[in-house]
Amino acid sequence: MYQTHDLLMIQNRFPTELACRKYLERLRWSEGFRCPRCGHTKAGRIQTRSLHRCVKCHRDVSLTAGTLFHKTRVPLKKWFWLILLMSRNKHGISILEAQRLLGIGSYETAWLMSHKIRSAMARRDTRYKLAGLIELDEAYFGGKRRPKRPVLVAVSKTERGSAAFSRMQAVTQVTCDQVRSLAKESIQSDGSQIITDGKRIYPPLTEVGFQHTFHVLRSPEKASVFLPLVHLVIANVKRFLQGTHHRETPKHLQRFLDEFTYRFNRRWQNGQLFDRLLTACVSASSVTFGELKG
Repeated sequence: MYQTHDLLMIQNRFPTELACRKYLERLRWSEGFRCPRCGHTKAGRIQTRSLHRCVKCHRDVSLTAGTLFHKTRVPLKKWFWLILLMSRNKHGISILEAQRLLGIGSYETAWLMSHKIRSAMARRDTRYKLAGLIELDEAYFGGKRRPKRPVLVAVSKTERGSAAFSRMQAVTQVTCDQVRSLAKESIQSDGSQIITDGKRIYPPLTEVGFQHTFHVLRSPEKASVFLPLVHLVIANVKRFLQGTHHRETPKHLQRFLDEFTYRFNRRWQNGQLFDRLLTACVSASSVTFGELKG
């Protein structure tokens, strides 16, 4: 289903807006056009306005309407390149660098595009839950000049004991309710076993149907021994944030966590990441600047 793309293939395959639109059309209407008003499957084209007109009810349908690209004034070619950079580079790309590389008119436009893509990443990952043996711990993100923000981090293990998939949730404070909420939303209750340290916030996991193993740690140094995978992921995401997005406001920390998690969970499918993320953007509903700015 998903195709493999690299930098040269993107450059050669999508040299014009028309090429981008044709590919986007194939992704959005993979089974053929369907009118959102009446469900009819045939449409004519209004080439001068880049619209499809339903043969039955005569509604004009934009290719980008209702997608993440809704009402965009930025060429699709620049969207495609930004999606490639955000999906294939394990360190991501800063908003300022994206603006410079792609010649985007303003920082605000680059900010909006980047965060729209991150919102599509987040929505895609909510379709899946962690399963099996899972390490769960809390981490704190911030520095001397910024208040530290607590984040709950869960990492599932493969049969060989390496990291499989991850979920992260920024919270206002680490409480029993927050832990239960993350577990219920992100982890399959049937057959999953959660491993934590011995903090009092974790025992309630058994109350919501999870098997739970915990170990009282006498020193912070032992945490990385008892919970090695979750601490490895925490270290990697901190390097990602400090290296690429160190200038960004902590207000939008969750979206940067979503970006890291999206790539981490698909690191075995590196060649398909562009196609997967473009599909996620086509499938995601439109989101406004006000909604993202919060």
